[in-house]
Amino acid sequence: MIIQKGFDALEKALQFYPIIRNKQCGQCNGSCTQISKANYHIFIELDIRASLHSAAMHCKLKNLPTMLKLTKQYRLAGVIAGYPGHFVAYCRRFSGKWEQYNNLNTKVKSCTTNETVTPIAAIYTIYEDD
Repeated sequence: MIIQKGFDALEKALQFYPIIRNKQCGQCNGSCTQISKANYHIFIELDIRASLHSAAMHCKLKNLPTMLKLTKQYRLAGVIAGYPGHFVAYCRRFSGKWEQYNNLNTKVKSCTTNETVTPIAAIYTIYEDD
C-alpha cells in the first residue's frame, strides 16, 4: 500500500488491532488471555522497498503523517534516516519545527519539512491535548 500511495497512507497501512492470544499461566498452569495493545510510544520500521534489491523509498519530512489516529492519537516525534554506512536522526518539536542530529556535524541543524530523507523508522508518541 505504501509503495503505491506513499507515506501518506501510513495510518491506513497500520490499522492497529490488538493481538489476542491464549497462553498458559506461569503461576497456576491455567489458561489465560494475553492482549497486546499500543501504549505511549510506537516505533514503526519504514525501510520499505519494492523488492529485496531495490532502493529504499525516499520522501520529504512533510510527506510523513504528523498525527496517527489508531486506538489512540499519536504525534510524530522523530524519524531515523538511513544513508550508506550512516544514520541521521530528525526530531520534530512540539512547535512543528524539525532539527537534524548528525554525528558527522558538531552542531544541531534546523531543517524544513522539505528535507528529503530515506526513512528507516519513525517514532510516534501518544498525543494528549489538555
